[in-house]
Amino acid sequence: MTNRIRIKLGSIEFEVEGDKDLIQNERQQFLNFLPQAPAYVSHEEQKKIIDVTSETLGSSESLTIIENEKYESTANFFNKKSFNKDVELVMGTAYFIDIIEGNGPFTIKDIENKLAEARYPKPSNISRDISKNIKKGYIDEHTEKRDGLKTFRVLSEGKKWCESYIPSESTLKTRKQTTSKKNSRNSSKTKSTKKISKPNLLTNLNFRPNGKLSLKDLVKNYNIKADMERVLFIAYYLENELGIEEITIDHLYTGFKELETKIPTALTQVIRHTQNRKGWIEINDNIINVSIHGENYIKFDAEKK
Repeated sequence: MTNRIRIKLGSIEFEVEGDKDLIQNERQQFLNFLPQAPAYVSHEEQKKIIDVTSETLGSSESLTIIENEKYESTANFFNKKSFNKDVELVMGTAYFIDIIEGNGPFTIKDIENKLAEARYPKPSNISRDISKNIKKGYIDEHTEKRDGLKTFRVLSEGKKWCESYIPSESTLKTRKQTTSKKNSRNSSKTKSTKKISKPNLLTNLNFRPNGKLSLKDLVKNYNIKADMERVLFIAYYLENELGIEEITIDHLYTGFKELETKIPTALTQVIRHTQNRKGWIEINDNIINVSIHGENYIKFDAEKK
């Protein structure tokens, strides 16, 4: 269960959604602001505000308040939030299980079951999305295991992110299109053969960011002999150093340019082989992500100089 409170006073409106403690804190801050409000509104509204602040600020008689909104179901929560990316959907599901239902700590299996319950398509790599949210400080691995599986808890920053998440119009449109594509893909028994488009150079992509490891510094520590390895290392760098969640062939092509190495004539085929033969990356709707197998290869198996 989550709560929502809305306070409207003339042109001044305050709304917050979250647990009881968060709402109490934010509501008090808003009420503390009211004595200064006349400086920001029209003359007609000033007396109304002054009258309210002269009374007990905790009173809600002159305010419009909506409280204790319940999400009817997991699907209702997802539909209201309209998370756009898989990493957001996984974070939202974790929040629903841990904070709204109070059923934490949770496992990856719990997330899969909750998505199935809401009839939402399962992200291609929930484990990777959990790892990304851990890096953001939204989720933390819990000390105990359940049925041999790792368990996790939502941290305060993850809670704040979920409760303040508001989808934009473009996000709503994108999620609708993405969900439609995923449903179509999941209902098909044949593997998608959609071709990756021809690459373009991304001139604004910086592989030498200040204060971070450069792409060249990463690869110089390894004996990289094949193009499939270069695809993996470039994708890994994009995800883990630059924080890019939706990698395309353009990013990889630009990475090859940065490394000043010969670009494969059939780059799209090399990318496919990196997925199908090595299992180092995953491709969904032309979006490329490093798989757990790919991460493990770099961390434990890649030949170092």
